Parts: sequence; structure tokens; C-alpha cells
Amino acid sequence: MHVQFMPASTDPSSMANKNTYDTSLIVATQIGLLPERFLETIPASTISGWRKYEIRKVIGLDCEDPILRDIDFHRQFLNVGALRAAAKALFRIYKFYENTILKFRGVKRVWKESKAEIVELVRRIQPTFGLERACRMARISVSCFHLWKNYPECASSPLNLCRKRHPLQITSKEEQIIKQYATDPEYAGWSLASLWLQILRDGSAAFSVTTFRKYVRILQIARPKFRKPRRRIGIRADVPLALLHMDTTVFRTADRTKLFIHLVVDNFSRAILGWRLMRTNNSKDVMENLGQVCEAHDLMRSEVTVLTDDGSENLGQVSDFFQRPGNFMKKLVAQVDIDFSNSMVEAVNKVLKYQFLFPKGSRLRTGNDLRRALEIETERYNDRPQFVLHGLTPREVLAGRIPNPHMFSEQLIAAREARKLANHSNLCGEC
Repeated sequence: MHVQFMPASTDPSSMANKNTYDTSLIVATQIGLLPERFLETIPASTISGWRKYEIRKVIGLDCEDPILRDIDFHRQFLNVGALRAAAKALFRIYKFYENTILKFRGVKRVWKESKAEIVELVRRIQPTFGLERACRMARISVSCFHLWKNYPECASSPLNLCRKRHPLQITSKEEQIIKQYATDPEYAGWSLASLWLQILRDGSAAFSVTTFRKYVRILQIARPKFRKPRRRIGIRADVPLALLHMDTTVFRTADRTKLFIHLVVDNFSRAILGWRLMRTNNSKDVMENLGQVCEAHDLMRSEVTVLTDDGSENLGQVSDFFQRPGNFMKKLVAQVDIDFSNSMVEAVNKVLKYQFLFPKGSRLRTGNDLRRALEIETERYNDRPQFVLHGLTPREVLAGRIPNPHMFSEQLIAAREARKLANHSNLCGEC
């Protein structure tokens, strides 16, 4: 419904310029919420007429609407600044919780498990907002409200549903079977899927795996899982070039060629000392890569430990290399000769591929492309500061610099003081 307001003049030319306004603007004027932009374009006489207009006489408006029914109250309420500010603050809080809660995973399940509380909430706010608005604020439909209201909770059912009205829910006997199997020490550590299959194999009960998982959660059956304690600190060297790691990783170029990248990494500095791109994973190329590293850093006469895995590429000519006369280097096989794994070089392999090589994508089409990239990217890796080295690069630590966790302390303190002075002297114009 629209209401037409005409200027007082009877000039036919002025009749052609009449405006038609939506009745919502009249309601907004009467309760004091007409936007500022309309005050500049609507004549003051028209707005004055709206304030005196009997809005309940407009055909088609619902006079039982809470806003129209209590329009005098809303007008007086909004004219009090403190009450209007408090209402806005409460509305912001409501919108914050509404938008935040809906982002949580499993919010629908929480709603279903809080039926009684939600029904009671709707009943309390219904006289103020009306049933439809109250249900919308509670995030349920009107039909859902009536459904939940007419189905009272049943104490004998963990779903709080009457067993007669909902006969397809599992029986009390089946609930006991679920508790029995889920708490049996014989099945401790079993997955819920395996436990469900055992129930079916024994013929004790029959229901879907989804139902089984649901009832284990609803019945709050605690099934602690064993987790292996993590080894926080692995094998560590005290100086560079005392402990080396070797490992091979697979890389496929854009033309689907399968290649092998072999790395020799220093434990203390995390530096890549040598690499070799191989067509096949063989001990000859691995031995030559290690030999070049030893010649470059004069390691043959030093008591250096080289940690490898138990792959075949670390046998054959690699084993012969360590048995050469005058070679004081020693090879250890991870998790065979010692308890530690070879995870440090595996981590470097992963970083090199995912942070340096994979981003190049289709540019690494052939083995030659990969070889040229390795020549550049291994140097970039060695020149990149690392958090574990407290800001130093692998190349710097390899050259003798000692990682210092307090290396940037003075710089951070000076920046903090400078930041404080800069912000105190800032004139933002509002505070």
C-alpha cells in the first residue's frame, strides 16, 4: 500500500510533480527512524503530516503487528537517548552471537540437542516479537517450533523422544549392547567402525554405523585413544659437519618423467651440502654425490657420522666407500643402528620440493629443466633465514656463526620504543 501526498497548490503544473511514498517511511517517521537522506528530499510539510497521520487506517496493514500495535511506545522509547543507545548495543550483541555461532561446526546438532531450551526461549519472546519473528530469531521455522513443542522429552530415551511416537529409534536393550561393547577392555583401542562390525558379526544387534557412532556420542561413552608420545628432540650435532644425513626423494616433471633427487644435508646448519639428479635410484650416483661433498669439505680424515635409511641405494658402492683405507667416516642406518629416524633430511626434501620446486609447475617440463632449477633453488635454500637457526641462514651457520636466540632482542626493543613515540605523536583527530 502506498500513500499519495499532494502539495497544497491547485496549480495543474504542480499536480504533475506529486510524489508517491511507501507507507514504511510513514511508520519510520512516527517512531523516529526516518533515514537522514529522506529528510533532505521530502518536504517538511509532508513529514509533519506523516507524524499526525493515523497509520492504523491504512487498508492492508496488519494492526496486530507488534510494531504497529505499540507504535506509541516505540515512539517514546526511541526519543529517549539512553534507551535507544542501550537497544542498539543489545542488538549488536545479538547479531554478533548470531553470526558467530552459525559458523561453528555441528551447530545443527547443538540446536537439536537443545530443543527444550529453544522452545522455552520462543515462548518467552513470542509476546514481544510475535511467533514468526521469535522463531526466526531462534533460527528455527514455525513448523519446527510446533513439532518440538508437541513432542515432550522422554526420560527413557537418550534422544529425548517418545518411543511410541518414534518407534524406529533403537531399543533400551540395544543401548546396553552398545555400552557393553564400547566399554569392554577386550576391544580397547578398536575403531568404532571395527567395533560396529564386531557387533554385527556376533549377531548381538543390527543398526547402521552412523547410528552406532551417534549413540556412542550421545551416551557419552569415553573411549580414550592411545597416542604415541612425540619425540620432541631428535639426534643433534654440536658443530657443523659432524653429522650428515642422506636421503633420496622422487620428483615427476611436467612430461611425467620419474626422477630421483639425492641430498646430503648437514645436521647442525641444515645446509644442503650436495645434490644429485638421477634417472634411477642407484648406489653409484649416491656414492659419487657423497664423495664430492667429502672432497669439498675435506671430510675423509674426520670422524664424521653419516645417517641414512635402509634403502638399497645406500648399500653396494656406498658401503664400499666407507670401507676405504684411511676413511674415518662412519655410516649409521636410521632406526636400525640407532633409535632415531632420518626425519631431518626428509624435512629438507619436503621443503625443497613444496616451497621451491613445485611452485614452478609446468616450467619444470623435462629433466634438464629440473637440473637447472636445482642449481638455483638449492643455493636459494641455503641463503634463506630459518627460524630454527634464530634468523641465520644455513650457509652462515655452516661458515661458523653460532645461532643466538637473542640476536634480534635489541632491535625489537628499539622498535617497540620508537613505535610508542610515533603513536603518541600521531594526531588522528578523534581521540
